[in-house]
Amino acid sequence: MVIARLTRGESCFLLFLRLVCYFFSSFFRTLALIFSDVFVCVCVCVYLCVCLSRFDYQELLHNSTFCLVPRGRRLGSFRFLEALQAACIPVLLSNGWELPFSEVIDWSKAAIIGDERLLLQIPSITRSVNADRILALRQQTQFLWDSYFSSVAKIVLTTLEIIQDRIHTHISRSRLMWNSLPGGLYTLPQFSSDPAHFPFYYGVLGKAPQQEFTAIIHAVTPLQSPLQPILKLIIAVAKSKFCSQIIVLWNCDKPSPPRNKWPSTNVPLTVIEGERKTMSGRFFPHDVVRTDAVLSLDEDSVLSTNEEATKDLNLNNMLSLSMDGPSVNWKFVELLQEEHREQCGGAQLQIIGSCGLHTMHNSFKNGFVVWQVEKLLKALHYLFHCAPARREDFVLVTKCDRFPLPFCGHRWLENLPAVERAIDIWPYIVTCVDQVKAKKLPNPRSSSYDTIAEARMDRIILAKLHFFMSVSRNFQAFLTKYQTDAPMIPFLGRDLEELIRSLLRRFIKRDVQVDVSPVNLVKLDVTDQKLWVSPKQVDIGMGATAALKGMSGSQSVGSEREVLQFMQDSQGALSKICQNILLKCPLKYPTVRNMMCLDPQKMHTEPDMCLKKMKALIMKFVQDKKVSGGVTAGDTIAQQFQEFLFVEARGEEFMAFSALDGKSRVDGFLHNVMNGYAELWSFVEKLLLLSHGQATVERGFSINKEVEMCNMNEDTIVSQRLICDYVRICGGVVKVPLTKELLNECATAQSRYRIFLEDERKKKEKTKQMSKRKGAENELEELRKKRRTISTVCETLEKDADTLAEKAENTAGTKMAELITKSNSMRRRCKEKREELMDLDCEIEKRVAELRHMS
Repeated sequence: MVIARLTRGESCFLLFLRLVCYFFSSFFRTLALIFSDVFVCVCVCVYLCVCLSRFDYQELLHNSTFCLVPRGRRLGSFRFLEALQAACIPVLLSNGWELPFSEVIDWSKAAIIGDERLLLQIPSITRSVNADRILALRQQTQFLWDSYFSSVAKIVLTTLEIIQDRIHTHISRSRLMWNSLPGGLYTLPQFSSDPAHFPFYYGVLGKAPQQEFTAIIHAVTPLQSPLQPILKLIIAVAKSKFCSQIIVLWNCDKPSPPRNKWPSTNVPLTVIEGERKTMSGRFFPHDVVRTDAVLSLDEDSVLSTNEEATKDLNLNNMLSLSMDGPSVNWKFVELLQEEHREQCGGAQLQIIGSCGLHTMHNSFKNGFVVWQVEKLLKALHYLFHCAPARREDFVLVTKCDRFPLPFCGHRWLENLPAVERAIDIWPYIVTCVDQVKAKKLPNPRSSSYDTIAEARMDRIILAKLHFFMSVSRNFQAFLTKYQTDAPMIPFLGRDLEELIRSLLRRFIKRDVQVDVSPVNLVKLDVTDQKLWVSPKQVDIGMGATAALKGMSGSQSVGSEREVLQFMQDSQGALSKICQNILLKCPLKYPTVRNMMCLDPQKMHTEPDMCLKKMKALIMKFVQDKKVSGGVTAGDTIAQQFQEFLFVEARGEEFMAFSALDGKSRVDGFLHNVMNGYAELWSFVEKLLLLSHGQATVERGFSINKEVEMCNMNEDTIVSQRLICDYVRICGGVVKVPLTKELLNECATAQSRYRIFLEDERKKKEKTKQMSKRKGAENELEELRKKRRTISTVCETLEKDADTLAEKAENTAGTKMAELITKSNSMRRRCKEKREELMDLDCEIEKRVAELRHMS
């Protein structure tokens, strides 16, 4: 909850407040509706979604004086640290809460600590805090945050130093040192980070770590059923080849059961009576432990092993292990493959690599580390995001009401809107920085501003941002296409190859690109500078080129040395991106490359290639024992696919198929056209189960989707803040002067509102008309596209019919009759398609006439 101090005159704006308190059982209860003329409380409770849709939490937090902090479910509280960081004074109402590092930190100098039983006195307590006390409290919060809590390293270091003070009390630091500048950490550390100095380091003791471990299971429940979790746990732990022994520490009030009640295991099982009936008793049976490593478990622990996860599954039906992340535990994959081979008679799982989509993001990120683009784009957003005064100064100086968009550090390739906005407003940012240097605007004195000021001195920063945006656009179409649940493996190999080649064309010699086959493409050493073009020939994009030469194209922005260094850095970034992509690219797996045979367009245009790749897939599945029936079944599948290619796949629907229109899926399409090919469809069904790696919950993930709405909400908050400031300056609502301009604005408000509604209605009608016309144009384009497809099919049918007729002339007997029959069948189909073309021409003329009337 955030508490913002307002004036008494603002009570007319407040209807009611709901104050929520955290009680003993870790849940919130609404205690009272407190009507107040002094505070605004934003309660994080069941109304969270409503509040956050109206206000920006960070904006309120940074502009508030007090923050009501509940105790968390654990020992710490994220809201408490969040308030410290924002210089918002924490108001604590949780009795018995042990605050972090309270042994050395005096929290009474940085927070207001109240009694949760005196909840209704909080408004009067906070009102009684004078301005000097508020300033001192806020200064102390910043000191404590910067000194002890701003990073994990500082938290760990503080913990170690406090432990050091406990051990050596004669040289410990005083509380005054811990609570005053420069703080308790500005002394030399009293411990060593070298493992050789640790008292129990195995290297010093002359030992080597053992692989075996002892499992100690803490039991507190009587053994009454053979289905109790502890018995299952013992069996699961005993299956580990590294388990040396199992010790059951019996801390139950009832005596332990006899030995025949415990399960039989291949490792020694010992049951001992616990001397201490406490949770810490599990650490004391030292004399019976024979290993260095100890695995301590509760009796109800569940081991998430592969055996537990797959015990109810028929592993013979397991086809592949889908992976939705690039950092997959490949050791687990190898062990699973080995186990699957042993249990399923030598069968092998199909491996097509880890998620290629995540690999794209990580590769792109690693390529642009050298310029710290992430740091600049985040600094641009943070500088204005929580600072209404800076936003107001920016608008007054530059007359620009657009602000930087947030940068997502997890999905780099979805930050295209953020970098586009940064390029768009960069001239205004430069103006603002220059005004600060001229002391016409206040210096923000923050790390974000320092980053921007440093970038301002970089004369080719715009070229870097343009190059960043240009390379990002190379990935956009690929990522947009593959963020779907539809099976996309048939298109993955082709699209990955096109994407990689588009990047290589930017910095690799042309003869190398042409000569590299898809198989050798993933083996290409892109770090070999002998394959690179000269730095001046690197394709950095039109935007970056224009930024270097200037809009007139006559004068370079940076010196020749800076430009050459930029081109070399760009070449290095492209090389690093391609290197990371090729390292984990699914294209290096033959299954991915051969899956291209299920692309309907390829079936129509390149049937021989598709047949070759399908036979390779069948052979791979037969070798991996994933085709029931072996080679005989494989021959049947190949024969059916060959017949399917040269009969069914000649239709225009194959040529017209597109996975991008959102209307058709390749699995549904092939299911409809393969009705008469049972064995073939059964095999294709397995192929389409292979995943391209995009999880459903991640599809469309982007924090930039609603940025415009986010900015509008922030502008609304800023406007409200300005109104409150003006009311405060005037001394209250009743003292606001009623000027002539204010009265005129109020008098004409209704008429201006009606004019606004009329304009909105006209805009809506215009948009509707444009949408209708756009729909008609799309339908017309679809008809024209269909006409082109049918025309191509007609030409193909005529060509195939002529080819069959020529073959028939050179043969005799039954073969000649069969060829003539096929040729005549194709000519009849061609005639039908020609008639369909005539109908389409009439329909197109009709739609063109309708489109003219819409103008």
